[in-house]
Amino acid sequence: MTPVCLILIQCIEQPLALKVSKPHRSLIIGLGRIGQELDYSLDNRLFQQTHASAYHSHPAFQLVGGVDNENAKRLQFEQKYSAPSFDSVD
Repeated sequence: MTPVCLILIQCIEQPLALKVSKPHRSLIIGLGRIGQELDYSLDNRLFQQTHASAYHSHPAFQLVGGVDNENAKRLQFEQKYSAPSFDSVD
């Protein structure tokens, strides 16, 4: 299995060369600054600042959810990305 970070690098460097039959399912663990919070303070139409916006906007990935122990972060994530969130990975 190819590590997710390697797949993401390949997609960024060669987005048209990476052909997938179905999107890679992505779950973000930790919805803090780099997980999603920078989305609310910066204009991410120009470039992606967080894991959530990168996975959400890339056609080779499907953002299936997020995990964080803080309820407020989970609610923000659910509202912005229309994906479920969880308080633990258990």
